[in-house]
Amino acid sequence: MRLKYPEFILSTNISFIKSFAENIKSLGYNYLWISDDCLTLDLKFLNRFCDRLIEKNLNIKWFCLSRADIVDINIFKKMKMVGCEKVYLGLESGNNDILKLMGKNLTAEQGRRAVTLYKKVKIKVAGFFIVGYPGGTWETIDQTFNYALELNLDEVSFNVPYPLPGSDLFKRISIIDFEKDWVMENEIKFVYDSIFEEEIINLKMEHFYKEYEKKHLLNII
Repeated sequence: MRLKYPEFILSTNISFIKSFAENIKSLGYNYLWISDDCLTLDLKFLNRFCDRLIEKNLNIKWFCLSRADIVDINIFKKMKMVGCEKVYLGLESGNNDILKLMGKNLTAEQGRRAVTLYKKVKIKVAGFFIVGYPGGTWETIDQTFNYALELNLDEVSFNVPYPLPGSDLFKRISIIDFEKDWVMENEIKFVYDSIFEEEIINLKMEHFYKEYEKKHLLNII
């Protein structure tokens, strides 16, 4: 069933999306948010997806989740041509050892390359990062903050690890407090015993955002 999904999207849902886009534009909305994190997984599919947007003349701007290990400037150019304004990348860490612990098929260098190419074709880039991953150190946390600052991202979000049931991280952690807050997003609260103090991570985040704002002000000037 999963294998038929891309064909269904290409043959049927583009027409639906076109109608939907026209309806929301009539209500005053100007953007679509595509939250399918598999949209850019298959470059052949993504290429055809963009071709169908051109064919259907879907004249609307859109944002999407994307993968940081995809570095194809030609497809990035096509995405921009058919209205992609911003991509959201799960960059996660600036340390390759931590990326391996996370099970990410990605290196910090690949992430940097992806950001550079997206920016080259004038697509804005937002980055998601995780700090305080089990097996890391304060040094690897600092490397991630520095990495995020170096990338000149248009938007940055940090969080701590959440050991979702069924995940490898869930299996690694022995004591999880299900009474803690699992709902609030972008809140630095561990739901398990961690060697990292939340207060220190919050202070480091505050410092990061001050430096981030300074850098963006300098870029504007």
